Amino acid sequence: MAPRALGMDAFEIDTQWIDADSDGIRPEFDQTYGSLGIRLDGKWATSFATQSGVRGERLEVPSYSIAEWMAENWWALLFEPKKTDIAEADLGFRSRHWVGTARDGFVLPDLWIYPVGRRTVHITAKSASFVHARTELLTSCEAYGSVSDVTRSLAAFVSKTIKRLKDRGLESTRLQEVWAAFKKLDEDERRFCELMGALGLSPYESHSDIQAQLLAISEGTSERVAAEFCEAAGEADFLEAAADMQHALNALNSEPEIDLARLFGISMPSLPGPAWQLGRQMARRVRESLDIDDTDQHGGQHFFDVFGIDRVVREPGLREMEEPVVHGALRRADTRVRMNLIRKDSSSRRFDAARSCFLAWDQSADGERLVTRARVRDQQASRTFAAELLAPARYIKSRVKNNLLSPYHAATIAEELDVSQTVVLWQAKNNGIVVVGAHGGTWT
Repeated sequence: MAPRALGMDAFEIDTQWIDADSDGIRPEFDQTYGSLGIRLDGKWATSFATQSGVRGERLEVPSYSIAEWMAENWWALLFEPKKTDIAEADLGFRSRHWVGTARDGFVLPDLWIYPVGRRTVHITAKSASFVHARTELLTSCEAYGSVSDVTRSLAAFVSKTIKRLKDRGLESTRLQEVWAAFKKLDEDERRFCELMGALGLSPYESHSDIQAQLLAISEGTSERVAAEFCEAAGEADFLEAAADMQHALNALNSEPEIDLARLFGISMPSLPGPAWQLGRQMARRVRESLDIDDTDQHGGQHFFDVFGIDRVVREPGLREMEEPVVHGALRRADTRVRMNLIRKDSSSRRFDAARSCFLAWDQSADGERLVTRARVRDQQASRTFAAELLAPARYIKSRVKNNLLSPYHAATIAEELDVSQTVVLWQAKNNGIVVVGAHGGTWT
C-alpha cells in the first residue's frame, strides 16, 4: 500500500520543556531538556517502552542537538534526494538525513527525512532497540509531506529551541549563529542554497570551485535544469557531470526533431501514489493506444518505429558506465522533441530514449530538461515507464517456468528484448518473479 500524503499538521515535532540541572558542561543541552514528541500522520515515532515496563509517547531528551542538526543540514534535508538506490548506506547522506546523527548518547527515533522531488519530502521512522538505555522505540511509519509544510514544522521546532536558549540566557551557540545566517538570506541566495543543498553540500562552508561553476550553471540554464542537475550530482562527480550536461545540452541543436504529438495526446493522470504506479500505468496506456500486446517481444521496437526514435538511438554516446549522473538531455517545443543521450551501449540508449519520451510527455511547458540518475518522482516514473514499455512484465513471466528466473536466463530475455540484463532482473523482482542468485535491491 502506498503511504498516504501528509496533511498540513500531520508532521509534528515539538517539545515540552523540563527544568534541569544547569551545572553541566553543555548548558545548551541542560536548558533545552524536555519531553520530545514526533508524530507522523497521527502516529508517534517517539512511542517507547522500557525494560522496567514504562511506556510513553514522548522521549525526555535535549532538543538542542536535534535543532542544531536540522539547522546545519537544512538545505540538504529539504532539497537533496537519494541519488542511487543505496544512498542510505553512504555515510555523508546518512549524516545529513538520519535523525540518529543527532543522538549524542540519547534515545532518538530511527527517522529519515529527504525529498523525493521539488515539492515532496519523504519522512520514515522504524522501530529500534537501545540496549544501553534498555529502551525500545515501537513505531514504524512513513508518509509524504509538501516541502512547505515540512519546512514550517522544522522551522517552528528550531525557533522554539532558540527562544528557549535566549530565555535561559544563552545567545552565542552554534545553532543561533547558523539560524541567524539563514534568516539574513535574500531570495536569490536562498535559491542558490537550495542548489547547494541538493548537491549534498553546506552553503555555509567553502566549496569555491563548485560554487563558482554552480553559479555559472544557474545563470546559464533554466531553473529546472539546474535543479535536476543538482538533484543527481554530488561533490565527487560534480565536474564530470557538469561537463556531460553541457555536452548534452549543446548537442541538442544538431539532433533530429521527433514529433511526439500522438504520445502527448494520451492523457497522463495525476497519481498521488508511488512513482512506479504512474510509470507502469502510462506504459500500459501507450500500448493500448498503439495496439501493442504486452507479450509482444517487439512491442518496444514498434513504439520506436512509430515515432522514429531509432534516429537518436543510433548516434554514438560518451559514457561506458552503467549509470552516469546525467543520462541525457531533451528539449521540447510544442509536440516536437530533440534528445541527446550520453551512454554508449545501445540497449542503455534505447532505455534512456524511452525515459526521455516520458519526461517530455510529463513536461507542462516547452523547454529543456535532463534525464538523470536521481531518485525523484518524475525520474523514477520515467524508469518504470521505460522498463515496462521495453521489457513488459507479462512477456518476462511468459518466458519463465515456476516463477523462477536466473541471471543467465535474464540475460537471454534481455537479448531478445534489446534491453540490459539489469532491466529484466528488476522487472522480474518488482513483479513477483523470484530471482535466483541475483544481487539485492529494488528497481524503483
